[in-house]
Amino acid sequence: MYKPSHYPILKNNRDLRKINPAIEQHFLASEAETHFLFDIGGDEGAKYDLICFCPVCSSSRNDLTIRKWGGDYYECHDCGHVYLRNRPKRSILNDLYKSSIADELNRMVQSHNFNEQYWSAIYDKYTPYLMDLTGLGARLLDVGCGSGRFIKHIKKFNFFDISALDVYDSLPEVFSNILPRDSVFLVQEFEKFKNKKLFDILTFWGVLEHCIDPHAIFAKCQSSLQIGGILFFLIPNYHSRAKKLLNSETPTLNPRMHVNFFTEKSLQLLARKYCFEVLDFYQELPIIDLMWPHISDESSEDIIDSIVSQRECYYHIYILRKIS
Repeated sequence: MYKPSHYPILKNNRDLRKINPAIEQHFLASEAETHFLFDIGGDEGAKYDLICFCPVCSSSRNDLTIRKWGGDYYECHDCGHVYLRNRPKRSILNDLYKSSIADELNRMVQSHNFNEQYWSAIYDKYTPYLMDLTGLGARLLDVGCGSGRFIKHIKKFNFFDISALDVYDSLPEVFSNILPRDSVFLVQEFEKFKNKKLFDILTFWGVLEHCIDPHAIFAKCQSSLQIGGILFFLIPNYHSRAKKLLNSETPTLNPRMHVNFFTEKSLQLLARKYCFEVLDFYQELPIIDLMWPHISDESSEDIIDSIVSQRECYYHIYILRKIS
């Protein structure tokens, strides 16, 4: 069976924000939209909920770990899960995901040649593994597919029976000439998606951290997959080297969209509860351009080896299988 290398794909991204100015514009727009959520004064209760217990293990033993743009991230003492305590209400988040300046700018960022080439290499790395785990004609649902970058890429293999799901308003237009209409699902919440068939693979490329209720997501994944089906998560690593160097300036700390950060322990807790086993763990390291001023006095190879060995890459990837 094909197995991807556990060494991350690397691409030189020094001065990336000069090459692609939409990156900085995206974060400025995200900050502006976040201030709307957490502005002092007015009816805050209409904008967000206070989460007093860990969304994974329900522990009340947690402490403020970092504050950014008015959002308060708390860390659970028991399972290590990090979550946004003053979490924006689902209706507000959904409205932002449907259509917002920050998200439109992010789509511009992702359509840049640099990003296209990087993510194409990532998809080419993991897609053969998903093929070997399932087989020709496997029914694949890409949850939170956005502008469809992953789906457009894997269409070239002519291997999977592909479906797409997102809250993004323009989803039907994005896939109008790519997928059959009955394979494109515009939904408000994945948890309430009424699928008429079971899938062999569910993929979440940078989506799980956006989801409000981890238990509801795992329960829906469990009920949507065949026994033996595969669950693929790419998620940001809260304890990355980038976070250690940049603290609150780490790009993934974005309370306008990222409300949950999973640790290996918190994700394993959910996997066991909902009858999944972790087949494999990988890391990817798009060393963000903001890190270079902090590490320029060391050799790149030594830095990367250190980051990988200490599991401090920017992204963690989990491949799980439904066992019952």
